[in-house]
Amino acid sequence: MFVAVHDLGLVRGWPVPVRLRLFGVLLACVGALLLAAPGATLTLASILIPLAVLGEVGAYRAGFRPRPSDGWSTWMIWWLVVITALVLAVASFLLGRTASALCRPESWLQFHAGWHVLSAIAAAAFAYAGLEHGLSRVAPSEI
Repeated sequence: MFVAVHDLGLVRGWPVPVRLRLFGVLLACVGALLLAAPGATLTLASILIPLAVLGEVGAYRAGFRPRPSDGWSTWMIWWLVVITALVLAVASFLLGRTASALCRPESWLQFHAGWHVLSAIAAAAFAYAGLEHGLSRVAPSEI
């Protein structure tokens, strides 16, 4: 949800405090929804994941990207952290599924827990990269 709100605000030109307030309001709404209907997590994920992807595509199409002349900017390094954490999170999720051969509830190593930790790292890295080292609109001639 943060990715979608952040990207929408980026494209629309909203300042960071406005984006954060909207995210806070939506987070409270999602929390209330999950309190009322705890089984709605998969439904929410199936809505929020495409919104995040659309937000990223929309921001890219609107010209928000690092300048190639900047080389390995701080934003690009944090984006690499996000992608790496997400890839490892998905692998951990798949390895730790209930029916998988590596699912051992009695083990100290829990791949499902790794999924949660790595997903949180990816989310935090995206938030840090977007808020502290945000992108600016790049003119087509600079690409």
